[in-house]
Amino acid sequence: MKKIIFISFSLLCLAILASCGKNATTQTSADYNISSFETALDNGEDLTDKTVVFNIEKTSHNILSGNYSLLAGNDNNLAFKSKKDPKVAKNDIVILKVKSTSGSSGKYNISYSDLSEIKKMDDVSIVHKKMDQKKLALNITDDQVADEDGKVKIKGSTSLPNTQVTIGMGIIGDSTTSDSKGDFILSYDMLNSLKTDSIKVTASIGDKKVTKTITLKQNQKIIESYEASVASAASKEKESKAANTTSATQEKKEPTPPAIQITFAELMDKLNSNQLVDGEIYTFTADVVSKSGKSYPVYSTDNLSNQFVRLADPNKISSNAPFYANPTDVLIAINSSSVTPTFITKIVNMTSYDDNEGAYPTFLITSINGKELNTSGFKAK
Repeated sequence: MKKIIFISFSLLCLAILASCGKNATTQTSADYNISSFETALDNGEDLTDKTVVFNIEKTSHNILSGNYSLLAGNDNNLAFKSKKDPKVAKNDIVILKVKSTSGSSGKYNISYSDLSEIKKMDDVSIVHKKMDQKKLALNITDDQVADEDGKVKIKGSTSLPNTQVTIGMGIIGDSTTSDSKGDFILSYDMLNSLKTDSIKVTASIGDKKVTKTITLKQNQKIIESYEASVASAASKEKESKAANTTSATQEKKEPTPPAIQITFAELMDKLNSNQLVDGEIYTFTADVVSKSGKSYPVYSTDNLSNQFVRLADPNKISSNAPFYANPTDVLIAINSSSVTPTFITKIVNMTSYDDNEGAYPTFLITSINGKELNTSGFKAK
C-alpha cells in the first residue's frame, strides 16, 4: 500500500513540474529595439553583428533580386533583406543579427542572419532601449596652404562617421566620405589664384547638414614666381619702350587711323559675318572670359610661336577668338585693374592664324588701358 502511495505521489510531482515547464518563458536578449536601432543607424554607428528585435510591419519578395524583405520602422523605412525565405508574416516578432547596412537619409537596407521568432516582446531583454541622436559637427582647420603644385589637401573630421563632405557645389572630384573615425581629405586646385581663396565645405548625413567657410592660401613660392615674372615683363617693356622711342625719332611714322569704339559682342558679330578689313583698329572694354570649361584666360601659341589669349563673350561663350598679346600683360590687366580693362586691337593679317579650329583674322592687341604694347616680335605669314 505504501508503495502505491509513493508511486502516486511521484507521478503527481512530475505532472506539476511538467505544467510549470509549459508556463515558463526563456528570457532572450537583444542589443536594440527598432527605435534605438534606427537612431544608431542615423548616428553612423557600425552595427555589424549586433542584434535587433522588432515587430514585422510588412513582408515582400522581389522576384528579380530574389530578396525577401521584412519592413519595419517609421514609414517602413528599414528593410531587412535576405535571399532565404524567413517564413514569417506580418505582426510576427523576430530577433536577428545584422551582417551589413547601407543607405542614408532615413532609408536603410539591412542584410541579416540568425533569425528567430519571439512570442512576446516582454520576453526580450534589450541592452539599448533608447539612443540619443548625435549632432553633426565639422572640424576643419582654416588658413590651409597649397603645395608647390598649387594644390591644397584639405584635412578635417566629422563628428559622425561615413559622412559626405563636399566643396562648393560638390562637382566631380570635389567630394568624399569621412571614414569610420570621421576623418577625411579633399583636394583643391589653387593654380588660378594668386593669394587666397575662400571656399565653403559642407558635411551632410541623413537630414543633418553643416557648412563652414575656410580660407586657403597660395604657396609662397608660386606667389614669388608670379611676382618675378611680372617684374621681368615690366623691365622688358620699359627697355622696349625706350628702344621704340629712339627708333621713332629716326624715322617718320605713318599716321595711325583712329580706333573704332565697339563692344566685344559687336566685334565678334563682325568676325562671324566676315566684315573685318586689314588695318582696321578697334577699341573695346574686356568684359570677356575664356573659352567655356577652361581656366581664366586661355593662353597658347600658334605655329609661328606667336603668343595669344583666347577671349569669349560671357553672354555667348561660343562666340570667341584668339587675340595676340603677351599673356603676362593680359594677366596683369585682369588681376590688377580696379576697373574693366580696355583693349585696342588691330586687324593685321586676315589668314595668319591657323589652329585645329580653323583660320581666323588676326586680332593684334596694341594697347591695354591706354598703355602701348611692344608688338615688334609678332610674326605674320
